[in-house]
Amino acid sequence: MPSVNDIGVPGQPMDNPPLTPWQAAVRDALNGSDIPVNSRFPTTLDGLSDVSTAGVADNQALLFDSASGQWMPETLPAPPNEVSVGTASPTDAAVELWMDSATQILYYRDPADSTFKPLPVGGGTGGGPIALNDLTDVDTQAAVNGDVLAFNTGSLLWQPRTDYTTGLFTPVAPWVGTGSEGICTRQGGLVTIELRLVPNVDTELNTAWEAVGTLPVGFRPTAQRQAVVMLHDGDAYVPPGYLDYGPSGSCGLRSITVPTLRANAGYCFAVFTFRGA
Repeated sequence: MPSVNDIGVPGQPMDNPPLTPWQAAVRDALNGSDIPVNSRFPTTLDGLSDVSTAGVADNQALLFDSASGQWMPETLPAPPNEVSVGTASPTDAAVELWMDSATQILYYRDPADSTFKPLPVGGGTGGGPIALNDLTDVDTQAAVNGDVLAFNTGSLLWQPRTDYTTGLFTPVAPWVGTGSEGICTRQGGLVTIELRLVPNVDTELNTAWEAVGTLPVGFRPTAQRQAVVMLHDGDAYVPPGYLDYGPSGSCGLRSITVPTLRANAGYCFAVFTFRGA
């Protein structure tokens, strides 16, 4: 029976035949000998056919060189100083992104003017608005303290508008004010009139309208209206009268009971609210 030493190549003489590396390795393994692996298989990177580690230095990395088809050692470039974290806007022109550590808001450098602007956030491909003024139909640039956002049909934009305004009623003789003859306030489209008028001569009211004054522009109704007015003749309250007012701002007063209001003592008083023009 042939021994392991007799393993040969078919068609070759059995006495001292040439062996392939694999056959020699099998023979050596069966004989209990160590396989001289180093002579047949690479055990280092440099032993691979497409790797060259010649001249390698600390902290280098293998980069592929398409010209030679080899992985070769190269020094990696230092990471760019493009991101900054802090409370102050970076002055380094190389910084492209800045995270405000106080507010946690991320800013980017706008190439148009090189200033830092909040980075849009949200879903989709373009991000999303992070402030009212980022919306396409909103313009808040002229906003001042106390303004509200109102729609402007001329510009088709939501824009700031002063919501709370005041004005004064203008009385006509013989009617005068008592320090504030008529406080007119407007909030949005709602107008409130607080009217207190005193005649400076004895004045008899009757069923005909008597002019008492004018509402200021911006504090007038869109149609003719009437309001109930409390009347005091200087000694006591008398049956109420009526105040007529309209888009022109002119106001008239009348009473069915025809009272006489004493000079500088009698008065009329009314508070009424309406939707302004």
